[in-house]
Order: sequence, then C-alpha cells, then structure tokens
Amino acid sequence: MTSKQPIQVGRSLGPSRLVTGRLNVIMSENNISQIQNGDVIYIPTSVSTENNVMLFYKLAKSGVGAILCEKIERTDHGVLLVNELNIPCISDINYNLRDYDGNLVTCSGDEIYIGNGSDLELSQTSRNDFSFPRSQTEIKINLGFPEVLKQQPELSKVTEGVGFMRLEFLLLDILENLHPREYVKRYGRETLEDQLAERIEPVVRAYSAPVWIRTDDFAVTHLRQMEFGNNYENEESNSMLGWRGISRSIDDPFLFDIQISAINKLIDFGYQNIGLFPPMTRLPSEYVEWKTHAEEAGLTDISFGLMVETPAVALTIEQFTDNIEFVVFGSNDLTQFTLAIDRSNEKLQSKFDEKQDAVIELFRRVIEASRKNNIKTCIGGQAASDPELVHELIGLGIDSLSVNPDFHTISNVMESVVEIES
Repeated sequence: MTSKQPIQVGRSLGPSRLVTGRLNVIMSENNISQIQNGDVIYIPTSVSTENNVMLFYKLAKSGVGAILCEKIERTDHGVLLVNELNIPCISDINYNLRDYDGNLVTCSGDEIYIGNGSDLELSQTSRNDFSFPRSQTEIKINLGFPEVLKQQPELSKVTEGVGFMRLEFLLLDILENLHPREYVKRYGRETLEDQLAERIEPVVRAYSAPVWIRTDDFAVTHLRQMEFGNNYENEESNSMLGWRGISRSIDDPFLFDIQISAINKLIDFGYQNIGLFPPMTRLPSEYVEWKTHAEEAGLTDISFGLMVETPAVALTIEQFTDNIEFVVFGSNDLTQFTLAIDRSNEKLQSKFDEKQDAVIELFRRVIEASRKNNIKTCIGGQAASDPELVHELIGLGIDSLSVNPDFHTISNVMESVVEIES
C-alpha cells in the first residue's frame, strides 16, 4: 500500500512517470558507489553544483529510477541529460525527506509517497497510434544517447530526424569519466574516433531525414571533474562564459579533429544526411574559421548549421547566412545572455522566461532572415515542448521543433502543433 497523502510535493522537471524505489540520500559523490538499480535518489543542495551534468551522468549510469533535489532548475545541463534518458527529476523537495532514507517511496508527477505505489495512477494522456494529421511544422528529437533510439526504434518512424545531438553526452558515455586527452593517451586516438562513429552510425542509418550533430560543448568545469582533468585544465572563474564550444575547437582542435574524423568515417560509409554545427558561436569570423577547418579536414559532403544561443549571433545573423543551411536555437543560453539572468540562480527564476519580448524579438529576426535565405530553423531542448513558446514560434514561421525522445512528449507536442496550425 501507499500513504494516502504525499509526504512531499515538489516541482517536476522531467518525465512524469510513476517510479517506485528505495530512497537513497546522497550526502557526497562518494555515495554513488552504494546506489542500487532502481533507487530513488535524493540530492541536498550541499551536494549539487552550479552545473550537475557530471553528477547526473554518474547517477544515470548507476541505474537510478528517479532523482529528487532539494533545489535545482530545469535549465541545468544535468536535468537536460536525465530528461533524454526518461528519468524523472523533481525539485523543491525539503531536506526533511532524509528522515525516510532507506524506505520504499513512489514518485508520481510532482508528488512523493511512502509505499510501492501499486494503488496510484499517474494522470497523463498520451496517444500511441500517432494517427492524427501530420503537422506542417516538423517534429524532430534531441538525442545525446543513441541507445534511446535502439531501445525505442519506433521513434524514427514518428519523427523527422534529429534536431539536436549533443556530442558531449555521447562522449561522456565513451570516455567513462576519463579526460579526453587521458583516454587517447591510454587507448589511442583511433579508438575514440571509431567509438564515436560506431555510436552515431545507428542514428544516421535509422533516418533518411537530417541528423544534426553539435560538436562538443565541454566547459572547463566539466573537464576538470573528469579523472586526470586537473592535469590538463586550468581553473576558470566563470566556466559557462569561458573557453568552451567553438572557441576551444578553434584554439585547441584536439577533440574537434577527433569528432571530424568520426563523421568522415560515416560519410565514407555513404551516409548523406548529416549536418554539423558548433556551440557558443559569438562572431561571424570565428564561425568561418571553424567551418574552414572542418572542410579542410575533409568534411565537404555534409550540411553546416549554426546554433543561436548568443544575442551577438542573433543580431548579426545576416553575416552568417552565406555559410549555413540550418539554424538551431539554444533557448536557455539565449535567454540567459539576453536577460542577463544566471539560468541556475533560483532567486531569478521567476524572470527567466524564453517568452520575454526581448528574447522573442531575437527569435523573430533570426527566423525572418533564415526564411529569406532558404535556411531551415529549429528549436531544441525542453523549450520546444512549451505550448506558449511553440505558439509564438510557429506564428513566426519556425520550421521544426526538436523535443525529448519519449512518446508522451512527442504526442503532446504533435497534438499542440496541429491545434495551433488549424
């Protein structure tokens, strides 16, 4: 049986699945080794960081059933990571929950119950036949972990390609917490190239539609958290605004070249549906330098795109149009930089909104310039599932939405889009 009333009510940031498991309170990253498959993990604020991608990756690979947090925001990269793996994440859970450590608990939407949840029903509506009319706006998926597509091959039948493949998520899986340079030192560069190509290949094989791949966006903070990371990385005071993304690929193309080589292998296999784009572009000159490097390394039979996540790019989009075939909006960073709001600061979350006029105006001008130049536009991440924002973007003429790779999200977004377009 389950407690009649929830012991706590939080704020769901991910899939609203019904999950039952043993509550395991994590007071240190050292406790991760004690996690059993299916555990419901509770993370107090003292354990979480400003960016929890490494912590949440370790938790996901430990087989957790759900993650409960004292405080975390939906834009945290760790939350985005577990969303793709269909692991529920609930924030705003009081520290008093530690009193139930070791008990069987059930997560249902925003609510936490004591017991096995056998008498609970999660209220959610979802079609599984996908028989409603197809929309004019394409529905794509975000896919950082190709095994999701292997586990649910039907996803490729109901969506129109991959709009956002984060290579840093895929690389985390391959590197197994070793810094990339340490991995290559131990196992060789070709091993890493082959592993990358092997992981990406089933995805490009599953789709005739484009698969848009973003080169890695490891920040210094992420890399220093890896084993031997401190041997290769210097500290940065603000890693999110630091040496990451396109800047790092240009200045130190060690890992960029490995990703290029992996994609070249796929092109040699005959795949023609690959698109590539870099993170954190700021200047037209750096984009040209990045693209030229890729082309000189042999990438000539793919499409090149641009991620719009800085106001600088949105305000100068006309200077990029000759060099790109598609655009992917990174709404979390675009909102953060436009509104000058730290996306992880809980005290400012009430003002952190992609639908603020200033952000919508940047969406508008990029979509308008793209349409004039026959450039496809797409928004990725959890913002593509926000009905109000989707309504705005469809009105502006966006071409596609890239959403979480689960049938519940896809069906809800499809229904919403069809309703908007009608």
